[in-house]
Amino acid sequence: MDRYQRSMISRGSLVYDSSNGKFGIVLTWTVYGGSAPQCYDVLYQDGEIATAFENELELINENR
Repeated sequence: MDRYQRSMISRGSLVYDSSNGKFGIVLTWTVYGGSAPQCYDVLYQDGEIATAFENELELINENR
């Protein structure tokens, strides 16, 4: 994910998680600062809620 995509991801955005091959909707995010990647809480298509790192996510459709 590039910086432009990261800035576009927000609550309600549809994303694809390459680490588990699932689509999901972003619920919240956490910024730790420094060089650490942002973390997002994602509600996946199977009902699971899990944390995903920014480098694992691809923005499919932004929340408008």
